[in-house]
Order: sequence, then C-alpha cells, then structure tokens
Amino acid sequence: AVYVRNNRRPDAGTAVFDHTEWAVFLAGVKDGDYDL
Repeated sequence: AVYVRNNRRPDAGTAVFDHTEWAVFLAGVKDGDYDL
C-alpha cells in the first residue's frame, strides 16, 4: 500500500492506495493526464 498525506494539512488525514491504484496514477502522470 502507498500512504499519502498533505504535509500542509496533516489534520486532513491520509489517503491509502493499493498497488494497482498507485500504478494507474503513476501511468497517468507519465502520460500527462494531470496538471501537476
């Protein structure tokens, strides 16, 4: 699992992604699907 949180808002909680969800997200980043 991959745990992600916003270090500017630590009170907002932690998002948890399984391996497949994280891989899909990374593929989207590499393909330019997100404006980061």
